[in-house]
Amino acid sequence: MPLRRKPIIKPHSPTKPAVTARSRCALPGIRTLSGPHSRPGRTLYGENFDTSPDGIYHARRIYNVFYANRTGGYWGQYSQGPGDTLTTLDRFEDRGGYVFMRAVNLEGMYLPVHPITNWVRNVAYLRPKLFVAYDRTAIRNATNDQWMAWHVHRAPSEQAGAVPGTHRFDVKDGALFRGSLTTVLPAGHTNQIVNVFSTSKVYRLEVRPGSTTVSNRWLTVFDASDAATNVCTVSSFTAASGNVVAGNLEGAYLAMPSTSGTNTVVLFNTTASDLSGPLTLHAPATNTVYLLNGFVPASTHAINVTTASGQHTIQIGSGSGFTASATGSLYFRIDATGAVTQL
Repeated sequence: MPLRRKPIIKPHSPTKPAVTARSRCALPGIRTLSGPHSRPGRTLYGENFDTSPDGIYHARRIYNVFYANRTGGYWGQYSQGPGDTLTTLDRFEDRGGYVFMRAVNLEGMYLPVHPITNWVRNVAYLRPKLFVAYDRTAIRNATNDQWMAWHVHRAPSEQAGAVPGTHRFDVKDGALFRGSLTTVLPAGHTNQIVNVFSTSKVYRLEVRPGSTTVSNRWLTVFDASDAATNVCTVSSFTAASGNVVAGNLEGAYLAMPSTSGTNTVVLFNTTASDLSGPLTLHAPATNTVYLLNGFVPASTHAINVTTASGQHTIQIGSGSGFTASATGSLYFRIDATGAVTQL
């Protein structure tokens, strides 16, 4: 709903924006004033526009974005305009079976001076129910606390039996199953659940790396299944797991609950440059759809599959027969016998 009066936003310096919000939000039950009578961070409006004691915007912790602390606390993204940043959605395509998008220079959306030096987000949507988010981030100093935030309706419950190294959280609203979220990367990551505004309505899952490093890669899978028994089993598909033998790719293996179903492998480029050179993958010899992102757009490739001991060895190199999309994605199926079909 619209505000009855817009907040008055004063000109700001790069380090201390001065904000005076004298409006009353027209949302039922929410009234927020800046100054001594406000409750910073206790409402949606306050989280966005109130000021902390040192005069900086409040934390803006209510979004599904990357966070890193700076002196005094945490701050989320700022209202940068098109002329203020190089942030852009540089790749997007909808090819029926999947949608792929990539956003770059996301670090430009934070209020300076901030500790985030790089953030690239890749998202693949595999119809009808799977979303895979892959983020590459970097900060100035490894001692900065950092997390990836995801928000869900109602409290997520961690499930036993997830693949080691991953964490599966199911979300239920009473008896209604809302879906599942599985955190895969960084390796050794930890999760913390936050009851947003202590209202027991919206909850935040904060994913933190297991070690203090400047650069991290994050992978999260969302499964919009209508029942817990229909959720895919998620495992990492990386060099560390033994699935990526050669090449700068990593991602997730999504196994259907039924052995007769079609499994899915979604992989992303781990570097800022388009993929070049041969790739070798090692995967179970099952009927599997592969979505590999990060190739040179419209490049052509040869794919060779050998099968032994219930495993496929997949080699992708220069040649012909398979063409990457206009955004650099290879989309193909390998059946249990090793036959390859471009999709």
